Amino acid sequence: MEFQKKKYAFRGMDGYAGFRNGQEYELELGLSPADEERPPEIVIINPVSRQYMYCSKQEFAARWEKR
Repeated sequence: MEFQKKKYAFRGMDGYAGFRNGQEYELELGLSPADEERPPEIVIINPVSRQYMYCSKQEFAARWEKR
């Protein structure tokens, strides 16, 4: 899986996965492959904890704003 770095501002409750509302973060983003059981998901490498996070495109759009 290939990751790209892009800047996004977090929109959500402070403390969610270590993020702060309104603060800008440089995220490493990738897209998981689709299979018969699940659609592709956005994969984020959390810049705070360096752990992988998986979310749908709708969840990502609700929590992140491109800068």
